[in-house]
Amino acid sequence: MSTLYMLCGKVGSGKSTYARKMEEEQGVIHFCVDDYMLHFYGKVEGREAFDEKLGKCKEMIYRICERLLNLGHSVVLDFGFWKREERNYIRERFAKYDVKLLYLEHSDEVLKERIAYRNAHLKDNEYEIPDHHYELFASWFEEPGEDETPLIVQ
Repeated sequence: MSTLYMLCGKVGSGKSTYARKMEEEQGVIHFCVDDYMLHFYGKVEGREAFDEKLGKCKEMIYRICERLLNLGHSVVLDFGFWKREERNYIRERFAKYDVKLLYLEHSDEVLKERIAYRNAHLKDNEYEIPDHHYELFASWFEEPGEDETPLIVQ
């Protein structure tokens, strides 16, 4: 059966690295929403404009995933899934498939070190995360509950 993997974790938790490893080792098709956002829109200013464009990218990715899953391929969504509401939406939308939540859990100290390193070695397909944004983004994160049966990755 085809599997859809949701990668859940705060900024810097290693979601993209883990997804690339899954792609290489298991043949899972990797979708990183940041890649699509940066390719189609570049750096977007303003929360409202960002959210609108993000929604469009996600919807296109979801449609492609549905086609791939129907063809028997497994996919990994490298989106962060910071909110329970979004995780629930994916479970409902893709209910006929095997959906797994992978939670990449690390301490804030480790995450801040990783973000500092990434910012210093930024690639074209990555967003810079200023220090003051880390706390804001972390405040938006809703840790998966036990009822969501996350598989914890460290």
